[in-house]
Amino acid sequence: MEMKAFQYENSQKGLELQDIPKPEAGNGQVQLQVKAAGMCHSDYHIVSGSSDAWLTKKLITLGHEVSGIITEIGPGVTGFSLGDR
Repeated sequence: MEMKAFQYENSQKGLELQDIPKPEAGNGQVQLQVKAAGMCHSDYHIVSGSSDAWLTKKLITLGHEVSGIITEIGPGVTGFSLGDR
């Protein structure tokens, strides 16, 4: 199964909407159906090109500040239920 994500490779390409593999919730993790994702100051530095010299991981998915609904619960997770926001 796939999902859509804005990914960044370098300042010449900018952000590109990609189809990427949808991850599964691992040990101690939950999976969210993202309802909102914000771009923070570190994301801004990445897309402005000022991070090209030190950014070693390519392609990266931006918008790591998210809110959503729990759709999958991985092993070892307690205190959360499917559908929690």
